[in-house]
Amino acid sequence: MNTTSKLVIAAGLAFMATTPLAAYAADDCIRLSNIDESPAIDEKTILIKLKSSHEFKRIDLVSTCTGLTFSGFSHKTPEDMLCKSNPLHVNQIGGMTCMIDKIVDISETEAKTLQAKRK
Repeated sequence: MNTTSKLVIAAGLAFMATTPLAAYAADDCIRLSNIDESPAIDEKTILIKLKSSHEFKRIDLVSTCTGLTFSGFSHKTPEDMLCKSNPLHVNQIGGMTCMIDKIVDISETEAKTLQAKRK
């Protein structure tokens, strides 16, 4: 199995994380530099508008992420990728940490439908 090693610094401790390359497949990751907008549609769904004309992705979270639509989210990654394995953090004091269930490509029509449902 092909793997890649990354040095991860967390809470002042350094350790090596070995991750299968398959975990970084195009369907499971989004290049951060390609993201134009990332509004939360509801407490379980994030719409990603890519900088390239009319391309969109939808992030579905594993469970409800309280405060997501009101406060937004942040994430920390060691590279220019947001992947299914990266946790998202609600931008508020004591905000929840939320996990991504899936990242899927969607059509412009579905993106417009999601935007219309945005709370």
